[in-house]
Amino acid sequence: KDVFRPSHADFTYYTKYGIRDYRGGGRSSARETIARVVAGAIAKLYLKQIGISVTAYTSQIGSVALERDYTQYDFKEIEKNIVRCPDPQKAEEMIRLIEEVKS
Repeated sequence: KDVFRPSHADFTYYTKYGIRDYRGGGRSSARETIARVVAGAIAKLYLKQIGISVTAYTSQIGSVALERDYTQYDFKEIEKNIVRCPDPQKAEEMIRLIEEVKS
């Protein structure tokens, strides 16, 4: 009751909106979120049919940042590392930085 649930949006929701309901639910609940997830999946399929794709990747973590224009990267590299960075060398630097900060 007095501790935020791990791996849930409780703390983030409380920090952003100042609302705390220890029972869960609200806008961060799975029941509330599912409609947005389904709508996004349908929109993604429609956009694919008309030749539009959406790609998300990490361009910077701390002081480690990509240095070239996004058009110069192979986006197939994104799925090959845990930080979703299209530059394998920068991805390794980002991972090292995260590990450094964690310890």
